Amino acid sequence: MVSSDTAARYCLPLLLALAAVGARLGSARAVQGAQEIRREILALSDSADVALEEGNLGLARELAGRALKRAPNDPKVLISRGRVYLAWPRIGRFRALELFRRAARLAPDDAEPHYWMGRAGMALLGDDGEAIARRGLERALALDPLYRDAWELWRRLYRSPEARARMVELLRAHSGELAVRARIAQLSVENGDCQLADSALAELEQELTDPRWPAWRAECAFIRGRDEEGAEHYERAIALADRDATDALWAQVASLARPHERAAYAALPAAARPRFYRAFWAPRDPNVRTPGNERVAEHFRRRTEARDRFRLLHPLSLYHYSLEYRDFVSRVSSAERERFVAAQLERGTQIVEALSSSAALTPGERALTALRPDRPGPELRRLLALDAGFKKPDLTGISPEILPLGRNLPDMVDDRGLVFIRHGPPDRIDFRSLDAEEWAYVADPPLKLRFDTGWYPPRTHPCPIWFTGR
Repeated sequence: MVSSDTAARYCLPLLLALAAVGARLGSARAVQGAQEIRREILALSDSADVALEEGNLGLARELAGRALKRAPNDPKVLISRGRVYLAWPRIGRFRALELFRRAARLAPDDAEPHYWMGRAGMALLGDDGEAIARRGLERALALDPLYRDAWELWRRLYRSPEARARMVELLRAHSGELAVRARIAQLSVENGDCQLADSALAELEQELTDPRWPAWRAECAFIRGRDEEGAEHYERAIALADRDATDALWAQVASLARPHERAAYAALPAAARPRFYRAFWAPRDPNVRTPGNERVAEHFRRRTEARDRFRLLHPLSLYHYSLEYRDFVSRVSSAERERFVAAQLERGTQIVEALSSSAALTPGERALTALRPDRPGPELRRLLALDAGFKKPDLTGISPEILPLGRNLPDMVDDRGLVFIRHGPPDRIDFRSLDAEEWAYVADPPLKLRFDTGWYPPRTHPCPIWFTGR
């Protein structure tokens, strides 16, 4: 008979070994089961994404909802569900944003949730949407500067010099990438930091043949007043225009193009681009007797000044993205306008009568009393920024018919900036207030343009001051 001590000595290790084997088998089965569940959840999420891409929102919502119930804290599942809400008509954008934020908290070092936060902000529009989009896109680009179209989306936001400088600092951590160095150079050109940009572009030219490098170097040279150097760089850029895969050269001149030139460029084969740009500038040469075309340098300097003086302050305004909204704010019926003008003139008469009985008048008040209440002529209408005698400007190549929805977005300037790029500074500014500006150009016939500066952007057609976009 085996003693209990002997049994304990020999059997206990065996039992412990068997228990360990059983635990490992159980753990393996548990891991295998968890992996199988994870695969099923991801399959649901992927199927939801496919349904979303195919436009089947109902099926995408059902599949993403089933995945979310099984894995409420999975970043990928949260993003999938958020994308469905983001695509849903009219509603769901704030729900989508909350799901993307939850995913970002769970995966702070993954660019994807931050990117989709940016997309949600872009969809929300307005200043609040822009703030949301900026935070998401800047974080996504800091993590992965080449992630999807985050760079292109960021460039649709308001770009102050400070915003560009901040982006340059975010991108420096990834400066080993050629594409990232190109973006840093581009932002430096826009910010007027031409010394840094020129040295960076010179290095890029040694690594890769691309028309962007000499085109941006030409812009910097023209900005600094080095016209001969700029002309040399620009001629090299034109010679390489057939390799311009990003349309960088066209972006530099699009705001100057006429309708037929836009149509011609859209149908142009790449091999014909050098000839196109030479034909583009030839009729704009102010003096064919001089060796260079002075208009080229003037264009780049105007474009830089317009970006500085007439910066588009609210690029995510609905005005830039909705034809219906643009049509709505552009068409105020004549009856409404007449009623408003009559009410304002009556109010002006009451002001004059009240001030006439006052003993102490300021210079501005004395100017008001000099107006004839019974004959409210152009002075009072000018005071009210409602002078209807100013024609809608003939912005050939700039009007909504030629530059449709979002015409201010490519150069990020308002309508004053577009006119400035094309025609230069006005010969005089006849009137300026918080609500309107009136520019005059000496021409035959004379041209007067009015900009309603209460709108974002300042528009070039009449609109009562009571209906501003502030």
